[in-house]
Amino acid sequence: MINSILEDNIADLVLATGLVAQVMLLAKGISLGKSSEDLIKKKNLEEYIEKSKDILNKFGNKSKLPVDLAYVSGKRKEILTAIAEGNTLYN
Repeated sequence: MINSILEDNIADLVLATGLVAQVMLLAKGISLGKSSEDLIKKKNLEEYIEKSKDILNKFGNKSKLPVDLAYVSGKRKEILTAIAEGNTLYN
């Protein structure tokens, strides 16, 4: 759906949030940690990681992802995704 929206110029850009953003962040090589990645597997969303790679390669400038994430591991921690690209956010 995102692909056709951008291909057909229905929208200038797409803001991804929630599980869609998590799948797209995984497509960029950002590890979200075991619990988040397990949730994506449980919901059978893994197939969308490759589709997201294609979308990001073709429409990266029109796809906006979260610039930061927060998680709780004992206490709340926040991470900038731009710094985390290609790395594990947490274990």
